[in-house]
Amino acid sequence: MDTSGSVQPLAVSEPAAAKCIGISPRTLFTLRQRGEIGFVRIGQRVVYPLAEIKRYLERRQAVCAVSSELSEK
Repeated sequence: MDTSGSVQPLAVSEPAAAKCIGISPRTLFTLRQRGEIGFVRIGQRVVYPLAEIKRYLERRQAVCAVSSELSEK
C-alpha cells in the first residue's frame, strides 16, 4: 500500500496515453479502432489503462525483434 499519500493512476486520458507512447492522439485513436490497444469508456470519456499501454509496447517490441531477425538472414 502506498503510504506517501499520492495516488498512482490506473489509467490515463487519450492525450496522456499518446504522449506516453510517443505517438499522436490521432494515431492512438486509429490503434483503438483497429483493436490494437485496449481502452475503457467511462461515460463519453475514453481512458487507457497503464497495463494496456505497457502490453501494447511489449507486443510491438516482440514484433520489431522478429522483423530484425528476419532481415538479418
